[in-house]
Amino acid sequence: MKVVTLKYIMCLVLSSAFATASVQAAEMLKMEVERKGKRYFLDSSLLVDVPKNTMFEVLTDYNNMHHFSRGIKQSQEVTPAADGTRRVFSHLQGCVAFICRSVEKVELMDTIENQRIVTLLLPELSKNVRWNKTQWDLLEVQVKADDASKVDKILTQIDYKMEFEPGFWVPPLLGTYMIKKSLAKDGLEIVERMEKYAQGRSEISFEKNKNFPLLELPQVDFVKFKKAEEKSNSQEMKPVE
Repeated sequence: MKVVTLKYIMCLVLSSAFATASVQAAEMLKMEVERKGKRYFLDSSLLVDVPKNTMFEVLTDYNNMHHFSRGIKQSQEVTPAADGTRRVFSHLQGCVAFICRSVEKVELMDTIENQRIVTLLLPELSKNVRWNKTQWDLLEVQVKADDASKVDKILTQIDYKMEFEPGFWVPPLLGTYMIKKSLAKDGLEIVERMEKYAQGRSEISFEKNKNFPLLELPQVDFVKFKKAEEKSNSQEMKPVE
């Protein structure tokens, strides 16, 4: 689950205490992972040298998400919900310790302007995962130049939170440690690949997407889904004001 969680994620953000730092590449500054019952809660931070609007486009482009991670075997937009809400699909494969799993997720995606992305799992259309909710917040951050001859930079701060419950057994003593270790290494590498692509320093092949025909998905009984969510005793992830 470690790899599965991290590969879908893309962690991340900056605290004001680092606002004068000199950043050459994606930098992770915060990573907190907590387990409550069967669920994992992630609160992470990262800073990237990419304009906010550009980074927003990369993070919401599910037709190409698989290009940035070996653990994501397929990712794409699928038929929207009845009310027009975007739905996205991702197929992930990975191992933690001796446990290897394949996870398929269908999620609703909601966006607010170019600064917030929220996804919510549709359990009825997903496999090997019981719950997943994520939130990205993107902000412009001015970083002062460390040399008087240089100009200040405008970077993008990404605040990321996630609530995740796997649909398979994870060793309770190793789960939190392994997830955090994996995210710290692999999650940063994924965002660095995104940053290089957004900066025009690397390319991706769009030919691979031809193997992904549009998936026609059934509609979900939202009344049933809402009741299942209300029964959860997990901590609610409230949007950051």
